[in-house]
Amino acid sequence: VEPQRFLAQLEIVATLLRVDLTDRSYRNDFTPNYRVLFDRPGRRLYIYELFNCFDCEPIFVNGKLIRISQDARQKGKLLKRCYHELLETVDAYFLVGAIPDLEKMRALMARFDRTWVDFEKLYFEELFQIEAEARAPVVRAMQLEHKLRSLEDNDTPKLEVLVSSLRDRSPTRYNERFEVLKQLVQLTAGLNNSANVVGRGRDDLNVEVLVAAADRWALAMSREPSNQIETYHREVQRVLSSRVLQHFADLRKYFGSISDIWKEVDPQLCNNRKLVDALSAWEVAWELGNRSLLKQDVLQSFSNCAAMTLDAQRLAPELPRLIDTRDAELFLILPRLVTLCALRAPSQSGIIRELLPHQFAGEAEADKGEEGEEAAAFRSRLQELKRDFEEAGKGFS
Repeated sequence: VEPQRFLAQLEIVATLLRVDLTDRSYRNDFTPNYRVLFDRPGRRLYIYELFNCFDCEPIFVNGKLIRISQDARQKGKLLKRCYHELLETVDAYFLVGAIPDLEKMRALMARFDRTWVDFEKLYFEELFQIEAEARAPVVRAMQLEHKLRSLEDNDTPKLEVLVSSLRDRSPTRYNERFEVLKQLVQLTAGLNNSANVVGRGRDDLNVEVLVAAADRWALAMSREPSNQIETYHREVQRVLSSRVLQHFADLRKYFGSISDIWKEVDPQLCNNRKLVDALSAWEVAWELGNRSLLKQDVLQSFSNCAAMTLDAQRLAPELPRLIDTRDAELFLILPRLVTLCALRAPSQSGIIRELLPHQFAGEAEADKGEEGEEAAAFRSRLQELKRDFEEAGKGFS
């Protein structure tokens, strides 16, 4: 017998026989997404979805295996026995063509109904508890965001002001805000690990990168560059740091946006597209900041490469178009520019050292002022190429 049809017919028969049904008022406390299961005609007593839960199989939630309690498993086994007993009784009457004993059927159905309610009530209570625990990190992040907003001067997060250690402020107020912010960053790292199925899902997204981004942003915006090199350096700092700050601000905005609808957050956090997108973008920005903003040599190398790229655009008028369109050829050109930049100033080859650390793993420290014959010859050839480029540039002007 198909369980879904049998349960539907059982509900009709229970109504016709006036079976003494167990109170189900506890369902009034169910959330709307669960109450709707019982609001369909013919499914007010027994729902097929619960039938599939009799065995109380473990549930995977956010990468963790959650086991249903022993009490619920026992009630599920008892309900399964009652179901099969009722089914066998109906089959027995049907096979011999006998008229059912109505009193016996009422008693069996009343027992089945009580057992069903006992299991349903406990199973849903545990399910709600599992969901609450699954949502807890998001709810906590929402609370921290609300607290952080209350400590800020206005509704728009200005992380470069609030985080940066270079700004003048009341130490007490700053420390209080920073402690809340630090908790929020730590919490988002855990969320990223359990919910971010788009990126790496790393759990080491610390607050140091955010602080470094704020400090770099504050430095870049606090003083005017005195020459072209400083202009490049300032712009690189501004772009890199603002990306980190903006994506964390976007993540904060998400937590602020769910203050009235947090119960609608899917307990399987990876199913919440806006949350996953915000976490994924924050992870990418954090990784960029971790590689560049915490290391002065890498940051300086970025600036030098930016300067060389601008110089190359003057020599090769097609390069701006390749950059704007993200042409495939661009990704053959950029590694060469980065390499040339490192060769021109070996002491500022931070990007290459960061991207290819294994190439420098066995590098011995050379004595200052000494240079091998091969390196000297290469440097001489590089200077010749540089002069050739400069001569070629004059031809375009």
